[in-house]
Amino acid sequence: RALNAVMPGFKPDRSGKQNPDPALFYEENTIFEALTAKSEAARALFDQRKTLDWLELALEGHDLAWQAESVLRRVFQYSSSKLNLQKAARKREEAAMDLARLLFEQTGERRWLEKAFVIAERSKAALLLEALQDNLVRQRLAGNDSRFESLNTLRQRLAFLDKKRLLESENNPTQSWRLEADELQTQIVALEQSLRKSYPNLANLDLNSAHWLPQLSDFSEGEMLLEYFMSEHWVDVWVCQNGQVSAWERLPNDAALKDLIGQYLAFFATDYAILNDPDGYFKTAHALWQKLLPEESAGAARLVILPDGRLNFISFEALLTAYDDRTNLRNAAYLLRQQEIRYGWSLAVLRQQQGLHSRAPKDLLSIAPGFAQQERGLAPLAIPDFDWAGLAGWDNAYLHGQKADYQHFLKLAGDYRVLHFSTHAFAGGNPRIELLDQALLLPDLYALPLQADLVMLSACESGLGKDEEGEGVMSLARAFAQAGAAGIVSSLWSVNDQRTSQLLGYFYKEIGQGRGTSAALRAAKLAYLSDDSGGMAAKSPYFWAGLVLVGDDRSIASSGGGFPWIWVVFGLVLVLLIWVNRRFFRSWLELFSR
Repeated sequence: RALNAVMPGFKPDRSGKQNPDPALFYEENTIFEALTAKSEAARALFDQRKTLDWLELALEGHDLAWQAESVLRRVFQYSSSKLNLQKAARKREEAAMDLARLLFEQTGERRWLEKAFVIAERSKAALLLEALQDNLVRQRLAGNDSRFESLNTLRQRLAFLDKKRLLESENNPTQSWRLEADELQTQIVALEQSLRKSYPNLANLDLNSAHWLPQLSDFSEGEMLLEYFMSEHWVDVWVCQNGQVSAWERLPNDAALKDLIGQYLAFFATDYAILNDPDGYFKTAHALWQKLLPEESAGAARLVILPDGRLNFISFEALLTAYDDRTNLRNAAYLLRQQEIRYGWSLAVLRQQQGLHSRAPKDLLSIAPGFAQQERGLAPLAIPDFDWAGLAGWDNAYLHGQKADYQHFLKLAGDYRVLHFSTHAFAGGNPRIELLDQALLLPDLYALPLQADLVMLSACESGLGKDEEGEGVMSLARAFAQAGAAGIVSSLWSVNDQRTSQLLGYFYKEIGQGRGTSAALRAAKLAYLSDDSGGMAAKSPYFWAGLVLVGDDRSIASSGGGFPWIWVVFGLVLVLLIWVNRRFFRSWLELFSR
């Protein structure tokens, strides 16, 4: 009756086992609220009668509620409104997951395994996915349509006002500021709608289940994907390989697991926590590996991990696959030794990042304020001194010291394929990364029009932030992804300046030799562990496991902006052709004269 009241075109039969056609949906929250209530009633009827058709009806209702909610989300102007909608939907998605699990256990049918994976996927990073779709359009068409440049300008103006709102006291709202922000947001929405009408095929989120399921093209050879979904009572994990979901495991999210995760994270709270109790760390890291990693994952050469909830803060490569009395910080059986690991927000987001192809004309931009004069009260930092080993021939630029300010950065950021930050960053309060004259907050980063294959955040806590239920951790790394970065190396805790510099020296040497970012980061960590300098204490995972790759894995070849060897080769070939042609022409004339 409630559904019929808000959708007069819906004429249900008296059995109650009929749901409305999604074509009837419009921007109205009562629709998905009524569908959710109907699903709860159907689940209660299953508990009474034990017939599976009630379970299927309940799950279908949750699917339709998600579609109705997606219709409403499209008309919201503000990201905060979309985020609140996403957070409110998480409980419904947890209920849908339990229904899919019951159906899978009762029938063993593969379709329920795949349905559960789809639920996990669609409940993650929806706002980030939407932003990446817009970035994909911008990358492909920027320069061909002036409206994209106008959109960038409007977003940067709005970012300035959003930043002002974050920094001002909420007790002192400025009415004129709010009016200006509302006007800018209205212009942005109108321009976005205009662009989507012009380019419908480039920004169309397919709501079919097939869109969310893994495909063979998502995997490189020997790669396996692990998708996690944390609910109040369970941790679900799916194993995906060879383009399909191959297994689904469920473990209790009980006090024992929560305590184990808490103990593991506590070992990375300070640089001496592991050193004070290495045996305690080995025991905890091994126990957590046994809990979180499915047996099927052991044979994979590479793992793509899509964490959820508190798992977002775990460095999986520092888990231990085994330990005994001979284990020490140098020789420990870290998961890193067995498998190459990278992370993602969701499979759908990874797919969008994979589709981002940089057209930036230059190679690497290093941003290192240094803060030699303790500008704005920030502690001095060493300027990177590893000479970007192995990057000979790259077109590099350096915003170091006084040049590492906002205006220089904004002018150059979109022209480089690799952005390397060596600076301070903070996750608490308003996450920010520091330039010489001001901090970049999340709104500043969202508005950046990047063309980056890789953003290296050699800064503290750049992968941390508030965990927004249903969307994920609102970190600096996520903000750079939203701005258009295909891959981001970020930190899960406060990094050590000296050790990180040593690690990144190895990393850029590997990048210069053509290795992908994920393989290069793993090789750098292994080289760091093998290096005899620094002593045993320096091999603590605190000093090497905090930097993780989130996003696409790719090799980064030089754009050719250095010495123009291609033109030298072309010139030599041209000279050779002229010489050959002249000899041929001379021989032809001699033959003709005879």
